[in-house]
Amino acid sequence: MTAEDIRVAYYTKPFQPFVVRLNDGRKFRIPKRNYIGISPIGDEIVIAHKDSFELIQIDNVVALELTKKKKQRHPA
Repeated sequence: MTAEDIRVAYYTKPFQPFVVRLNDGRKFRIPKRNYIGISPIGDEIVIAHKDSFELIQIDNVVALELTKKKKQRHPA
C-alpha cells in the first residue's frame, strides 16, 4: 500500500467511506475525510477516532476497503 493509494481514496468525489486495514489485524473506519491525514512526505497517516488519534506508518497498511455509506434518517 502506498500514500498514493490512500490519496486516491481520500480525494474520491463524492467521498466514499473506507476501512484501513493494518498488518497487525487492526482496522479503522474512515467515515469522512477529516478522519484521516497523510504526512507531507507520504510515510505516515494520522487516523482520528473517538477522543484520540493513531499515528501509523504507511508500511503497516495492508488494504483499503470501501464501505457503504450509512443511510441518513429523515425525521418523520
